[in-house]
Amino acid sequence: MNIKYFLIYIIILFFNSNCSYNNYQKSKSSTNYNIEYEYFDNGRIKSKLSYLNSKLEGESLFYDSTGVLRITSNYIDGLLDGNTLKYDEQGRILYSISFIRGMKHGKEVFYYNNGEKKSQVFYEYD
Repeated sequence: MNIKYFLIYIIILFFNSNCSYNNYQKSKSSTNYNIEYEYFDNGRIKSKLSYLNSKLEGESLFYDSTGVLRITSNYIDGLLDGNTLKYDEQGRILYSISFIRGMKHGKEVFYYNNGEKKSQVFYEYD
């Protein structure tokens, strides 16, 4: 009988230690993710930046002093990754640049104010 209880105790101890380890990892990673907001003197939002482990991670948004979204970028592990878009005062795209791991890769397109394509360049890990 003692061996049976001992084995049950070991099994319970094993499962409890695994569960608490997983909870610790999740809570640790969630506490290292921060969103930082910056504001103009007039109270309007200037930027919204997301950080994971003190490095930019996810979407970053930049606004002008009137509150209009001007630039969107995406970061992975502190490096530009994905499309960066710049907008004019009316929300029209002025340019789009594609990044992978901090390097230009793919299309870079500039537009006139009327929305017509001004120029286009292709990059490969530049």
